[in-house]
Amino acid sequence: MINNGYGKTTLVIIIGRKYLIATTNSDINKCSLVFLIKDNEIKEKPVLPEKNPICNYSINKNNVISSWKDEGKWNEDIYQVSDEKWTLMFRDACVGCGIVKRTYFKEGVATETALLKDESIYTERAPIFGTVSVEKTVLLNSPIMTDRKNSYLIAGDHFKLLDMSDNGEFYKISYQMKSGKSLTAWINSDDFSLDEK
Repeated sequence: MINNGYGKTTLVIIIGRKYLIATTNSDINKCSLVFLIKDNEIKEKPVLPEKNPICNYSINKNNVISSWKDEGKWNEDIYQVSDEKWTLMFRDACVGCGIVKRTYFKEGVATETALLKDESIYTERAPIFGTVSVEKTVLLNSPIMTDRKNSYLIAGDHFKLLDMSDNGEFYKISYQMKSGKSLTAWINSDDFSLDEK
């Protein structure tokens, strides 16, 4: 069922399958409900829930990219399309801001995050690494200075950035220990520098 607000319908082929697309009339976020056409019949339910329309979509191999602007920042949802199933693999937030936050999903639930370099194509966004720049930095359980772990890193220790606090004062990191295990913690932004590579 197509509700009000969707002013234009078109027939398209996406990754070898026919779809009816109902698109909004918006200037920036042209969002669409996507209905599979099978055996010359249009399925009643869209391939994704109505609360998750595809916006300004593009295609890269077996992936559909939905791009939309929210609060002045561009975001991208990357879906893997296999047969009739569309699966959200990850969401890249704040594309064009300098650092992209990628959230990975499994069965529609967010599982982990990573901070990536801000490249225009999602496949080229690489992880960002940092190095401790002070003699010793205490690691934190959360982005609160008093929530300390019983562990620390020293000058020159290298780690991957996973997330950032809203105020930018703390970063969540993953540090590879000599045992091979990884340690996840928060670190003060004043205690490290971003790697240039």
